Amino acid sequence: MDFLQLTRNWTNGEISQAKSMILLGCLTAVISFFLIISPQVLHHGIAIPIVIITLLFLFYGSFVFRNRPQKLAATIKSFQQNAKQTVETERKRILKEKENYYKIRVTWALVAILGLISYLLLQNEFYQGIAIGTMLLGIATFIVDTLLLKRINKYYVGIESLFPMNGKTSSKSI
Repeated sequence: MDFLQLTRNWTNGEISQAKSMILLGCLTAVISFFLIISPQVLHHGIAIPIVIITLLFLFYGSFVFRNRPQKLAATIKSFQQNAKQTVETERKRILKEKENYYKIRVTWALVAILGLISYLLLQNEFYQGIAIGTMLLGIATFIVDTLLLKRINKYYVGIESLFPMNGKTSSKSI
């Protein structure tokens, strides 16, 4: 597999996950609606973080769905003009994204833990609902970011197998 095919595969995976996020965003929008119209106070509290999940999934999923094909086209054009520089730029971008995903995953885990602790400490049903929704927010976003991290790790390993860090280019790379 060459660099461009590897990049296409990663982009297609990102687009597939973006579609899934948009679909889940629509599903959580429906769930939010039913939570809001429910007579239970607990459900009203849960609805607030679920709306946040909905917005995150819809907006980030749409962003990825719209921008990854443009990023792919730019990468292909850049690779055709200067393959070595494009690979190095992509390697640096991936390393930065991986570092960010690790930090973001820790943040989402802390959000879930905060929701759990809040649920155990709070007595009011509305606030307990917010705590439950916060746990769901942390868990859902942790899972999504874990899947994104897994895909970018696979992409990075593929690039490293084609273009090892010592500068030697594989014969099958171009």
